[in-house]
Amino acid sequence: MAAARAVLVDGPPGTGRTRLVQELALQCEAAGIAHEWWPSTRGGHPLMRNFDPTLYPSLEAYGSVLEVQWHNFAIRAGTTDQLFLLDGALLQDGFRTLLAAGADPEAVADIAVRLLAALEALEPTILYLSRREAPAGAEGDWNAWRDCCDGVFAGLSQHRLLINASRADSRQLLQDALDFLDLRHRSLALDADQLGRLVGRYGSGDEQIRIDLGGHEPTIALPGRRGERSLLAGRDGSFLVAGSDLKIQPREQSGAIAGLLLETGDPHFATLPTWLPRAED
Repeated sequence: MAAARAVLVDGPPGTGRTRLVQELALQCEAAGIAHEWWPSTRGGHPLMRNFDPTLYPSLEAYGSVLEVQWHNFAIRAGTTDQLFLLDGALLQDGFRTLLAAGADPEAVADIAVRLLAALEALEPTILYLSRREAPAGAEGDWNAWRDCCDGVFAGLSQHRLLINASRADSRQLLQDALDFLDLRHRSLALDADQLGRLVGRYGSGDEQIRIDLGGHEPTIALPGRRGERSLLAGRDGSFLVAGSDLKIQPREQSGAIAGLLLETGDPHFATLPTWLPRAED
């Protein structure tokens, strides 16, 4: 049995981390590589823990609990032959909260080193997405958090790759990551007929989505402030919504798409129904 491995995709928000993890998972699926992928927003993430000041009175207390959690994950994962793809686990939101409250960035970096040491048996590889300018709509502490993330990455000794997310589009990010991980790029070409039948509006009332074809990839417009995102095609006929933990499975009836089955572990999409019927335009 091949040894389990862990790939951690990290960096400040808005650098394309989640989409890259999704695309790596789809490439593993296409190549028949046993894998498990974890977006940072999915409940039950094996390496992430919310920060609660009533439970963790200090950065060190929080980091010590995380260290035990990471060590236990490494033991469990080591009994498998899977490749684990983990989004935003090393530089998680709890550290960002503590940094905003005055925590020492060097102390955050020290804890990050300890967490990676706990995964040593999984030969952790880090893909770090860097970006100099804050993305549109970024929170006020984004630059300070970016500087802390950069400092953590610079001090690591593990097998790692720095990717400039400011200068590369999503296709280049994926190719750089695949080259570094020594994985062959496999075409995930979309079926034009299926996509043509998928285009349209789904749902009723306020909970509506619309799928369109534009540019080199299809897009989905989500309700409320969730915005418009790209759709990524899986080999099983399903689609992933780029940058979020949302999966869409079209359901056919009499040769036409009758509706969409939605699966998510992301609390931002928790209010969406699990089934959206096709709506008449």
